[in-house]
Amino acid sequence: MAVSMVPQCAVAKSDPAWLTQAIDIHWGRARERAGATQDSWTVALAPNGVGPSADAHNFVEAQARVHALLADIRAGKKPAKPIVVHVATGTYTLSKPLLFGPDDGGDAKFPVSYVADDPGHVTISGGVALAASGMAGRRMTFDLPASLTVDWSVPQQLFVNGQRAVLARQPNEGATWLVQPGSKDKGTVIPDAKALQWLQGLSADDRARAELFLYQSWTSSLHHFTVNGNAVQLAVPAKWAPLAFGNSQRFFVENVTAALDAPGEWIGTGRQVTYIPSGDQAGSPAAQIPVLPRLIQIKGTATNPVGYLSFTGMQFLYTASTPNAGNFVDLQGASAIGAAIEADFAHDIAFRNCLIAHVGGYGIWMRASVSDSLIDDNVVYDTGAGAVRLSIGGQPGSDALITHNITVTNNVLAETGKIFPGGPAIFVGWSNDNRLENNLVANTTNDGVSIGGKWPVGGPVSARNHINRNIFFNIGQGMLSDIAAIYTLSGMTGTEINENFIREARSYTKYGGWFGAGAAGIYLDEGTSGVTARNNVVVNTDSGGFHINYGRDNVAEGNVLAGGEQAEVTLLHDRGGKAMDFRRNTLFPISSKPFQGALTNATSSFEGNAVAGAGSAGQDVGTCGRGCAKQNAQLSVGPGLLDVHVSGAGTGQQTIDRVLANAGPHGDMAALRDVVITERRPKLSPPNPAPNP
Repeated sequence: MAVSMVPQCAVAKSDPAWLTQAIDIHWGRARERAGATQDSWTVALAPNGVGPSADAHNFVEAQARVHALLADIRAGKKPAKPIVVHVATGTYTLSKPLLFGPDDGGDAKFPVSYVADDPGHVTISGGVALAASGMAGRRMTFDLPASLTVDWSVPQQLFVNGQRAVLARQPNEGATWLVQPGSKDKGTVIPDAKALQWLQGLSADDRARAELFLYQSWTSSLHHFTVNGNAVQLAVPAKWAPLAFGNSQRFFVENVTAALDAPGEWIGTGRQVTYIPSGDQAGSPAAQIPVLPRLIQIKGTATNPVGYLSFTGMQFLYTASTPNAGNFVDLQGASAIGAAIEADFAHDIAFRNCLIAHVGGYGIWMRASVSDSLIDDNVVYDTGAGAVRLSIGGQPGSDALITHNITVTNNVLAETGKIFPGGPAIFVGWSNDNRLENNLVANTTNDGVSIGGKWPVGGPVSARNHINRNIFFNIGQGMLSDIAAIYTLSGMTGTEINENFIREARSYTKYGGWFGAGAAGIYLDEGTSGVTARNNVVVNTDSGGFHINYGRDNVAEGNVLAGGEQAEVTLLHDRGGKAMDFRRNTLFPISSKPFQGALTNATSSFEGNAVAGAGSAGQDVGTCGRGCAKQNAQLSVGPGLLDVHVSGAGTGQQTIDRVLANAGPHGDMAALRDVVITERRPKLSPPNPAPNP
C-alpha cells in the first residue's frame, strides 16, 4: 500500500456548483464534529509511519494493533473502552481491498472506529496515477507505470484533474444511432446505413476491442460484436429483441481508437493513454486509472459476524468496473455490479461524514445479513451505477440472509449511473425495516429509490421500509424510461412513503406509448401492495405524480401532485381487488384528464380530493366523481428548488410548506435547498433523428 500527501478530492469542473458547495459544507461540518474526544484506546496511523507518535505505517499494521487491543480487552487485561484508529492526512493507495473480518470488529462496550484526523484529507484510493508524457497537437499522452498492465479489450475508466473522461465513442457524447427494423433476434442489431459504413471501416484491432452500448427501456447492455453483412451480431444476446419497447431504440459504439475525436475523450493502447483535453482544463494534468474493484470489504460469517466497526471523515475514491469480458446484460438495477464498499454478515457498521466518488459501480452496498447499521451524512457521487445498495440480488436462500434495519439518512447522493444507467441511486432489494430519510438525491439516470426486485412478482418481498422526508431532483434526466423518483416492486407490507419532495422526473420520451413518457413521481409497479404514501409533493414529471401498475391495499393521502405531462394518477392494469384508497389529495394537472387507466369504483375509492389549476373547470375527473372537487387555485413553480407556491383559494399550501421545511438533509446541508435547482440541467438525451417508421 503506497502512501502520499495530497490535497482532498477536487470536484470536476463539469459538476454543478451546488455539488461543490455540498462537499465544502460536508467537510466543514465533519471537521467541527472531529473535535469531540472520548476516553478510548488509540492507534495512530500515519503515512509511512511519519510522526513521533505513529503506531502503524498502513492499515494492515493498524489492524494488527487493533487485534492486540481487542485480545487484551476480551482477556480482561485492559479495561473495556472504545478503540479509535486516528488516520493521518494522506492518500493511501491500495494494492488490494482492505478486508475487515470478525477479528476487526468490537463490541457495544468497545467499538472500533477509524477516524480521519482531518476530515476530507484522508483518501483511500483504488487508482493508479499516470505520468503525463507528451502533447502532440491537441492530444495529450500519459504512460502507464511499469507495474501496471491494463486489458484494453474491455472498457476502462480515466479521470483527469478529478473529472471523469469519456471513453472514445461514436457518435460522440450527447448523440446516438438508432436501431433499424428488420430483426427479431436478441443477438442481432440492424444499424442504419451511415452507422454500418462506419462500423465496416474499423480496423482489425478496433473490431477486437469495440463495445456496443445498447439502451433498453429501463436499463442497458454492453456487447462485443461482429459485423455480418448489414447486421451487427452481438457476442452475447440482449435480454430483449430489438425495438421491443418502441420504435426509437438507441445505441453507440465505444472503446475504439477511430472514435477519438472530441474534447474530453480518451483511449488506451499498449502502455499509453491518449486524451483530448477539454476547454476548461488548465495547468498540469493529473490522471488516475482505477484498478481495484472495491476498496473495503467487511466480511463476517453466519456464526461469527463483524460488529461495531465504523469509518468517519474519509474519502473513498477510484474503483474499477470491468463487466464480464466486456459483455454485460442488465435485467434491472445493475444488480450484478458491485460496490466500492461492501459488507456481508455484519451488524452495527457505520459510515459517517465520508465521501465516495469516482467509482465504477455502486458506492456502498450492505449485502447479505447486515443489520442495525448506519450510512449517515455522506456524499456519494460520480458512480458507475447507483450510490447506496441494500441486500443481495434476488431472493435470499433463507431469512437469516435478509439485510434489515439499515438507516440511510442525511446523505447527498448525486451524479449516478455514469456507466450502468440502470442503477438506481438507492437500490433496496429483498430487505426489511430500513429507514431512508432526509437525503438529497439528484441528477440520476434511473430511479431515485427502487425497492423490491422479485421476478416474477407475487408475495411479500420487502416490508416496513420507511422512505420519508427526502428531496428528489432531476430524476432520470431523460436517459431511460419506465422509472420514477420512488419505485416499488411486489409486496411491500407496512411500507410508508411520506413527506418527500420530488421535482423533475424525466424519461426518454421517444419509444411511444407508456414507454414514451415513463417517469413518474411515485410508481407502485407490479404487485405492489400495502404501501401508504402520505403528504408527498410531486412537481413536474413526464407521466404524473402517482402511478400504479397493479396491486392491492395501497393508500395515497394528502399528497400534492402537479405538472405531470400525462395524467397525475394512473392505474395501468386491474388484476382484481382494490388497488388503492385515494383521499384528500390536491392535483394541479396539465392534462385534461388527471385520472386514467383502470380506475373504477371496484379498483379504487376516492374521497375529499381537490383538482385545481387554471383549467380545472374543464377537466374530466373521470371515476373520481364526487370524490373530487374542482378549485380555482393555481400552483406556481420558480427557479429555486423551494419555489413552489399555491395562489388563490384552495388546498395544498400547508402540505407544501411542511414538506419543504423538513425534507432533505438537516443542519448546515439544509442550505443546499436554496441552491440546487438554479442550475437546472437539460435532459441527457438530446433530440435524435426521427424515429424509425
